[in-house]
Amino acid sequence: MQKRVFIIHGFQGTPDGGWKPWVAEQLKERGFEVHVPAMPNPDYPKKEEWVEMIGKTVGEPLETDVFIGHSLGTIAVLRYLESLKAGQRVGKVILIAGFYEDLGEPEIANFTDTPVDWDAVHARCSRFEVIHSDDDDSVYPQFAQRLANQLRVPIEMHQGYGHFSSGDGITELPLLIPKVY
Repeated sequence: MQKRVFIIHGFQGTPDGGWKPWVAEQLKERGFEVHVPAMPNPDYPKKEEWVEMIGKTVGEPLETDVFIGHSLGTIAVLRYLESLKAGQRVGKVILIAGFYEDLGEPEIANFTDTPVDWDAVHARCSRFEVIHSDDDDSVYPQFAQRLANQLRVPIEMHQGYGHFSSGDGITELPLLIPKVY
């Protein structure tokens, strides 16, 4: 059975933006089953719609599944984990340019208007990675540091990647490939 990878884009994002197509192709070449869903209403996202879309894309979660969330996709993945039933688990979650707190953006505030149930998140997955850039001006590094603290993992801080978006020139992300294994 192929190991499944789910890549969840962020606010105003698309499956074919930035590094996502390159990473998906690299992982497919290595034998992974890769899903990069187009999240609903990316310009006016609703938490419930995004969690439902992730659930429909995943179907039955497997303990070998890997989730990669970018920006708003990070909190969407956390909210998805919260929604799983007791006993359901996934293998690994990699969060890039992530956050769980209000960023002051009204369009995405509905994702952060209730506290994250960290006990539920930890019960659904025990392997997390938090990747960030020192010059991210969309999600400041302190937000990612607090996310890493809540997940009880060190933050992997890079220099010069901005928000890990195509606007920052990031169309490939080789550092991500070995993390999926």
